[in-house]
Amino acid sequence: MSHCSITQPQLAKINETAVCAHQPWLLAKPVGGLLWLGPIFEPEDTGCWD
Repeated sequence: MSHCSITQPQLAKINETAVCAHQPWLLAKPVGGLLWLGPIFEPEDTGCWD
């Protein structure tokens, strides 16, 4: 099982900030044994973090 150093509440805060600013954001974790890249969340255009 892989563990992530950023918690879901932290990601929810990042999402909230991006939604309020109408800015897209990219979920990425470029280090460790399991890399994350994507999806891109675009407020009002794509699915949301919640």
